Amino acid sequence: MNLEWSTGSLASHVPKTASPSLMDPASSSFRDWSTSSNGDTGAINYEGAIMSTSESSPNNDSINGRNNEGRYNCDDRGAFSWSDIHRRQAYRRGSRDSFRQSHDQSNMESSSNFKRSRTPPHNGIKHRSVTQNELQSDVRELTRFLMHRKSHEAPIDSISKEMAWRYKTTRNDTHGPDIHNLVLDFTTKETVTPWNKRAAELFAEEYVSHEEYSCKDHAQIEKVFFVHINYLGNIYRKALEMEDLQDARDREKEKARIMRRRLLYRRRKQAFNNSNVGGMLSHWVVIWKYMKMEAMSGDETDYGPETPEQAVITRLPWRNPAVDNWLRLFDKLHLLSRFHDDGRPTPGQFPHHRVPSYRLERHISHAAVGLPRNFYCEDFLACLNPSELRKLEIKEPVDLSLSKELL
Repeated sequence: MNLEWSTGSLASHVPKTASPSLMDPASSSFRDWSTSSNGDTGAINYEGAIMSTSESSPNNDSINGRNNEGRYNCDDRGAFSWSDIHRRQAYRRGSRDSFRQSHDQSNMESSSNFKRSRTPPHNGIKHRSVTQNELQSDVRELTRFLMHRKSHEAPIDSISKEMAWRYKTTRNDTHGPDIHNLVLDFTTKETVTPWNKRAAELFAEEYVSHEEYSCKDHAQIEKVFFVHINYLGNIYRKALEMEDLQDARDREKEKARIMRRRLLYRRRKQAFNNSNVGGMLSHWVVIWKYMKMEAMSGDETDYGPETPEQAVITRLPWRNPAVDNWLRLFDKLHLLSRFHDDGRPTPGQFPHHRVPSYRLERHISHAAVGLPRNFYCEDFLACLNPSELRKLEIKEPVDLSLSKELL
């Protein structure tokens, strides 16, 4: 009969059906209980289970020894002493404490290793050395000085494609970069061009000649210089893209301004032709015969934090302000033609509303040719020489007064 023991006290190892006399190792009941029912002596294993001596090795050691299976044996009486029990319990407790300590330490190390593997130091960022940072800072400073840029926000210049091609074919230093007036090759996205290679060599020589710079390795200086060239090239190309985008926007705005001026001219001329019924406006025919689109005032979009977006009329510096009321007459005639007799508007978009102002026109500088003299401002004519006056082909003045019928 085998009985398994736990790691508690001896009382906990005694079966619940055993009598209290089993707790005394000196009693015969203890000896009888510790042996098997057929007279075989028992042996205690590492886990505390009572094993038959028939299962143990014939070459048993002493009571404190082990058999071949690593089990601790009892004596020849089938009993064991209290000292042996306490010694084994202390051994097991020490083994458990040592195991728990090593297990906890192993868990901490594995957990630490796991965290380090999941979260590398410095969030995976590999920091450069102080020497490398100083070298890069010095290269940026010297490059900006040689390129005559007052700050890092200053614009960047580039050589032309013709200059890059000429140096590439000749490899003549007289056609190459000048270190004291450094201009780099940003004509293509490629950084390592013949021009930039020669510029890097000259830059390394210039860098080494300065005593305040500690690095004297030409190859390392050129490597850092090319990295900075790539950075400058990106800034240069972005600036070009912004300029191209702004130029495209300016062209679109200019087209829109020209179209509005052309439509204004057409509306006014159409209003004159529709109102000149019976020749009542025949004395103005000569004006519309020579008047072109350039004689019309322009407009610009104006808006502010407290004012809505609106079109502001721009004044032509050469045109007489007295002509403004005469031209606006045809704007009113055009609006009258956009309504039926019953007041319903005709189909189509109405002209946008324009607000008068004293803002001068910035997009048209030349004066219109072939208009009556009273269309020109006298101060403007006084500033012209005889040759410029002849080119204007000025006609005789025309009466611009408005009749009561038109008013």
